[in-house]
Amino acid sequence: MVLLASVCRTLLNQMQTNFKRQLKPKKFAILITYCGDGYFGIQRNKGVPTIEEEILTAFYKSGAITKECYDRPQAAAFQKASRTDKGVSAVRQILSCKLPPNFCELIPQINEFLPQKIRVVAAKKATQHFDSKRYCDGRTYSYMMPSYALCPPEEFVTESYRIKPEIIKKFNEILEFYNGTHNFHNFTSQKLPTDPSSMRYIVSVICGQPFIKDGIEFIIVEVKGQSFMMHQIRKMIGLAIAIMRGLTTEE
Repeated sequence: MVLLASVCRTLLNQMQTNFKRQLKPKKFAILITYCGDGYFGIQRNKGVPTIEEEILTAFYKSGAITKECYDRPQAAAFQKASRTDKGVSAVRQILSCKLPPNFCELIPQINEFLPQKIRVVAAKKATQHFDSKRYCDGRTYSYMMPSYALCPPEEFVTESYRIKPEIIKKFNEILEFYNGTHNFHNFTSQKLPTDPSSMRYIVSVICGQPFIKDGIEFIIVEVKGQSFMMHQIRKMIGLAIAIMRGLTTEE
């Protein structure tokens, strides 16, 4: 009887250990998509609506994270591959977080708690050391604008404006100046030219062919780089437009 009781205790301990191991949070890579309209960026910011706040709230309501992890996301190793500013959307954004092993089964429920503008698309178990920000080696942003933003200064700007191929060619020649490694301290805020973090590597900046939507012609500038600072892309595009409009020079 003593031996049987000992064996039972051993088996029970093993079962409890295995059960705890199965319930132990696992690191996941999560694919999300969102429309940034009406949000003050992805980064959590007290007092204003953000994408991160919506995601964490849905995770908490679905039971994917505890109250502690909701209050302190770093407790669940929550991270995002890239930051987006106010009003900026993301077709593909990767998050990493420690979540229940059955997290994939919770996705439909999580999406019910999310507004229609934000969706969790998929999730996959990752290694325990996976960090979506640190492991990201490149980021791609698309900047869409009406083509009349590049209308020559001597022409009258109207919504019926249609861009000429030579204008796009000239615009791309200007955008090429951004390629490579440069000090972008003037393209963000609160950065000194001596700050090493102001150095950024740009892979490519290209303006594509125009298309028409609701009678207005648009163009999209695709920017690829290792990483970007706050407002950097908007200011890069803004300067290129200013050069095209004759408001400043290439120098």
